[in-house]
Amino acid sequence: MKHLIFLSVIFPIIIVAYSGVNTDVSVYEDEELLWSNGAYGYYVMYKNIADDDSGYIFNKGDVPPDSYVERAFLIWGAKQPDELEFDDTNNSAKIVFYHYEDNFSADRDVTATPYKIGGHKGFVFDFFEEHYSYRIDITDFFNEISYEGKFWGIVYDSESLAGKYEVSEFYSNDNKEGAFWAIILIYKSAFLNNSEIKIHDGVGLLDDFSHSLNPEDFGCEKDEIKGCSLLTNQGLFNIFDPDIKTPSVTNLIVVSKDIKPHIFYIPDKDEMTACTPSENPFVWCDDGDHFFAVKVQNRGDKTIKNVTVKAEIPKYMRYVPGSTEYSIKKGCWHPVKDEDPSFPQIEKGIVLKDEMEPCPTDSGYDDCQDFAVVRFRTVVNPGVPKHYVIKASAEISYDGGAPYIANKGVPLTLTSGSGCSIYEEADLTDCGGYYDCRHDIDNETNDEDHVDPDDNDPDDIKDDNEISQKDDADTSENGTDLPDTESSTGGCGCTLIQN
Repeated sequence: MKHLIFLSVIFPIIIVAYSGVNTDVSVYEDEELLWSNGAYGYYVMYKNIADDDSGYIFNKGDVPPDSYVERAFLIWGAKQPDELEFDDTNNSAKIVFYHYEDNFSADRDVTATPYKIGGHKGFVFDFFEEHYSYRIDITDFFNEISYEGKFWGIVYDSESLAGKYEVSEFYSNDNKEGAFWAIILIYKSAFLNNSEIKIHDGVGLLDDFSHSLNPEDFGCEKDEIKGCSLLTNQGLFNIFDPDIKTPSVTNLIVVSKDIKPHIFYIPDKDEMTACTPSENPFVWCDDGDHFFAVKVQNRGDKTIKNVTVKAEIPKYMRYVPGSTEYSIKKGCWHPVKDEDPSFPQIEKGIVLKDEMEPCPTDSGYDDCQDFAVVRFRTVVNPGVPKHYVIKASAEISYDGGAPYIANKGVPLTLTSGSGCSIYEEADLTDCGGYYDCRHDIDNETNDEDHVDPDDNDPDDIKDDNEISQKDDADTSENGTDLPDTESSTGGCGCTLIQN
């Protein structure tokens, strides 16, 4: 059955009157199962063992090509045999994966805390009458498959994860009555809109002759809904489906809908970019400097304060000390001092602007005059496996608002590839451009402040021109405040941030 159904007409679902219907977001190990402010999607695999135990075929086209799994849950359920009425339910299952091209396979034994029917209820274990279900996080299993795919030279996770999934050994005494399993994948993809996904559990028993369930109680709204799936022991349904004839124990409701983009989302532009010593900007090279840049604009409707950017140095890369710099006027760059060489300031957080005005409505990236760009350099560590995919991300925040993960939350990825021997230096065009001028923090006007645009080596910047934390410890909790008074400097008409 298809995992996602677009809705056009609302029909009520019929449900037996059930006390304590839970409309709250599910909680797993003290974490709400809600994902928002990113390009999220979901996919549900489902198999009714009583009808067919041949496994589930997941095709590489079932999700966008660049999808990677953010979270995965294995769900299994069955009907407890009468002779085991007072015993623990079956709290273990075995999952096996076979790649569609027979390149590799993976398996995992999954075990949950055992529970009896009539006792504990929650996301991990739930029951209604003699039917029960377990739900366990198996994200690491999908990470293992993804890593194995990279070893085989498969770039996209959607292709690595394609194949056959089997789940077994979770029902008692070979009794398949009411037995089913499912896997819920929460994934990210740059092809998706900014969205919110949430999971609800503890609904009850569906039937076709009694009390109606209001889909809007779960945020399933007719005009805005992108997907609203009802998972039961009898199948996977659209929550608005009027044709559920067989009484079914509900296990989960998964809701997905598009939401308004974050104010730092720049239309038709990646906020985080890489510039590498390759002709392909999505390739990492054994040698040479790799630049990572984060572009910031206020796409909201109000002035915001203390715009901060922080980014972790990607795994298997090392930071080039003193390489972080920022710009608030095209071509003019200010160095950022790393107070602790072992802990770059970009990882602590850098306040780029005390205040940032909103961009004009419907303006393009180049039309917005109030902006900031910060960038830093790294090199790849020796001996990194050729199949390894380097992932980078950055967080942009401001006072009083939710933080934003650049590129709609989808990590910037670099793979090992060709072109590295052609270019000795990275092309900085998409990482803030080259140098028209550089500033010193004391606003000294001299010829050294004007740097030839072709000279793109930040190491030429003098040490006393670096930005450091204020002596009076006037810093924000997330990072270092930068001076905010505008002044002109010699050599070019650039804006200088100064105390």
